[in-house]
Amino acid sequence: MTTRAELREALRRRLEDRGSTPLWEDDLLHDCLGAAIWEYGIMLPWALETTVTVPAGATSVAVDAPGLDRGWIDRVLDPSGAAVPRRVELEDRVHGATGAPAQSWRWWGGTLQFERPAAGGDWRVEYLGARALPADDTTPVPIVAGDEEIVLLLAAGAALRKRAVEDAKRGIATHPVLTALADAFRREGQRLLTRRRRRLLGGWLGTA
Repeated sequence: MTTRAELREALRRRLEDRGSTPLWEDDLLHDCLGAAIWEYGIMLPWALETTVTVPAGATSVAVDAPGLDRGWIDRVLDPSGAAVPRRVELEDRVHGATGAPAQSWRWWGGTLQFERPAAGGDWRVEYLGARALPADDTTPVPIVAGDEEIVLLLAAGAALRKRAVEDAKRGIATHPVLTALADAFRREGQRLLTRRRRRLLGGWLGTA
């Protein structure tokens, strides 16, 4: 997979900024790449899972998974591998039913809370996570192979926009070609990202 260093070098090539005294500092390019990967991840979140060991009879358990939020949880599976419904889903299905409710879960304050005492063992939580630029140059960046161009276009547009802002702060007139190029990079990145999302959704629906 691509690393931060490889993306940064590719971005410098895109910006034609590979001289002995580069115009853009590494940290600024990292900011632009980070923003681009965040935008990419909003449209194409990362499929992840985490395992949490639940003591038998527990009614709640903390889940340590950075960035996990209730709205991103896809499935919760008990130790047997059976999918356990979300509490609101269960209420929709058995509204008006009598008797003890079946097992279900809800998310609250970083914990899974169970409707009934839980079966002991390893529970799996499948969720869609945010994507983020690693803080080092060697960890693989969470981008699907082939999607690097999307991130580079969005990052290049952001870098050119930042340069225009910096020039304006210094009282330097921004050349219209600079802003036009920034807008062109961003539009193309967004176009490719939208197309990529449509293809992915089409694959899920069997219409790709």
